[in-house]
Amino acid sequence: MTKRVVVWLLLSLVPAQAHPYASYLDGVFLSFGMGLGGGSVLETGCDVPETDAGKMQAYNAKMAAYNDLKTALQQNQVQTVAKLKSLMNALSSLEPSSQALKLLANDPASGSVSTYQQYLNQILENYENANQQIINNAQNSVTGYKSALDTTTTQNQQSLTEAINIFNNVNTQIAKTDQSLKIPYTPMTLPSPLTPNTNVSSMTPTQVYSALQALKQTIDQAFATVNQQIQTLNPKIPSLTPPSISIATLPTAPQISSNAAALPSVAAPQKPLMAITNTGLQSKSLQLGVQTQVGYQKYFNSFFGVAYYGYLGYRYLYMSSFIKDSSGVDNVDRYQVGFGANMLFNLYSKIKKTRAKRPKIQAYGLFGGLLGMVDIWSASFSGSNTAYIRNNVNINAVFGLSLRVDQFKWSIGIHMPLINQMRNVSAPIDTGGFESLKIVDNYKSSALFMDFTEIF
Repeated sequence: MTKRVVVWLLLSLVPAQAHPYASYLDGVFLSFGMGLGGGSVLETGCDVPETDAGKMQAYNAKMAAYNDLKTALQQNQVQTVAKLKSLMNALSSLEPSSQALKLLANDPASGSVSTYQQYLNQILENYENANQQIINNAQNSVTGYKSALDTTTTQNQQSLTEAINIFNNVNTQIAKTDQSLKIPYTPMTLPSPLTPNTNVSSMTPTQVYSALQALKQTIDQAFATVNQQIQTLNPKIPSLTPPSISIATLPTAPQISSNAAALPSVAAPQKPLMAITNTGLQSKSLQLGVQTQVGYQKYFNSFFGVAYYGYLGYRYLYMSSFIKDSSGVDNVDRYQVGFGANMLFNLYSKIKKTRAKRPKIQAYGLFGGLLGMVDIWSASFSGSNTAYIRNNVNINAVFGLSLRVDQFKWSIGIHMPLINQMRNVSAPIDTGGFESLKIVDNYKSSALFMDFTEIF
């Protein structure tokens, strides 16, 4: 027996002693198979309502304070909007005819109990202060604008009164001059809205400003006409200079928005829940699935070679009714994609060349290698159509036995994850908590597989 082992080692390690037909073992291969593996469910969890009366009483007190705060915030928001609209109306009443003041009023879009209450009180105080600052700024804008408008209007009223007097004097002087020259004269009239009986103090700021501009233009035109007539009568007489009439520009109205500060986000109290966890459940689950491989194998002699391949697999995680009831999980699917390489050892290899195209091949042996794998877990829970996705990367040790007859080969082996990987899948439930499932991928979830391969 010892002599046979030595001979086999010499044949496998010394290429010069290789079988002349070893290349017939090479080729592209395609395989399909089935897998059966250990369970991947490590533990389940579920949150249920708390039964402690003290905790529920504290929670109810927090909820009452939370609801009171929301009401107070909304009331403050409404009050702030009303105050801002009132300021906007006051601003518009300063000058009803001013287009700059026609603003749109847009409504805005909408630890312990004592510690939580302090937190809520601080939020309300901050919100009230923010809105009060908005109101103060708007009030200051209106006050500043009113002061500037009053000053400008007073100046323009004085200028308008003086301009009316100048206009009347010019009218009188021209009338006397034309009468002495026996020239017919039609007295000038005040521009609209001015009349001989106009009360300047009753006019709005815009009316005063517009009337003053129109009257100045009329006076300047009258002096230009008189100068033209003087030059016609006697060019040596110097031209008359029209009087200086000052016009103060109206201030720009401030823009005031009716929007209050945005409602702050408030952390609602968390309903007290108890977490129920079930551990050590790997014996209550099982992996069933299929896989396919495509790759190439190369033999250096009749007894030793290598193969490298791409891998695709699917596993359905079968779970006992206990797991499903305790976690609310409907199903868990596992999708696998990877790339691997194996060493091939033929313990027996017989290649017989025939007249046919393909030689007769009989071989059986061992294989072993590594398979890098990406796992994609898809879990769905009862009462939900959402699939919760998790993934992990692992390296699998691969080893087993193979039997080849001609271009067909049968293999049986094991995939053993070498890295301990864990993933948590959780879904919200109506009680406010979560249903959870912990999935493990390690040596305890090793899988047995059987492959049928065709070598081309």
